[in-house]
Formats: sequence, structure tokens, C-alpha cells
Amino acid sequence: MFKFRADTSILPHLFFWCTVGVLMVLVFGSGPNGYRQSLLFVSLLLPVLAGCTYLIIYYLVPRYLLKRRFFLFALFTLYAVITAAWLEIMIVIGMLMLIYEYQFWMLNPRIHDIGYLTGTMALTILPAIAMYITRQWYRERETN
Repeated sequence: MFKFRADTSILPHLFFWCTVGVLMVLVFGSGPNGYRQSLLFVSLLLPVLAGCTYLIIYYLVPRYLLKRRFFLFALFTLYAVITAAWLEIMIVIGMLMLIYEYQFWMLNPRIHDIGYLTGTMALTILPAIAMYITRQWYRERETN
């Protein structure tokens, strides 16, 4: 399914996800309960975003988008995004039940706003896809 490439360095990936994590902590942390709650939420959310992003850029893009199978790419990308959004909601519900004992007012309003969560997901996934496609385009251009 996924092939390991020896020429790929892990450092750009670490830099990207650390940057995304810090920005998300800052964005979600500006609220009533501050950065501690935001750090917990982002640490639970980042694996979901990373999984969805890597599924799209390393599996769906090469298999469907680059082979001009646009309908299947759009369909499977929609499935991946819906699944990631569902997992985000489950994280919010889990935090509400397990950590805050159903005290909804204790959650930062930005954490349980589905529009905010979806926007954050889109602003994370779209630049990663753009960087991947640009890198693929440059590689193809160099070989020709």
C-alpha cells in the first residue's frame, strides 16, 4: 500500500507538523481555559490530521489524481475528510466526557465549533497537498 522511500528525509515532515501543532495551540489556546486545554486537544487532533493528510498525498494523489481519475480522487478524498471530521468530533466528545465530566461550559468554544474544526483541517491538509504536488511537478520537470 505505502512504499518506503529511502531518499525521503523525516526532518521536513517533523518541521511541518511541529509548526502546525504550535500554530494550532496558539489558535485554539486564545480562549477561556487557555493553552493547557489547547495543547491536550491539539496533541489528540494532530495524529488524525497527519493520517488524513498522508493518506491523501501518498496514496490518493499518486493512485487517482496523477492518473487523471478525478472522480475517484474526489470521492475518496471526501471519504477521508468526512472520516477525519468524525474522528475530530469523537475527540471533542471524549474530552467532554472523560476530562471535563460533561461540563460543556469548561470547553473552549473554538474546540467544539465544527466550522472552526473543519476550517483548521482544510488549512492543514491543503498546503500539504499543494507542497506535495509542486514537489512532484518539479521532479517530473527535471527528468524531462
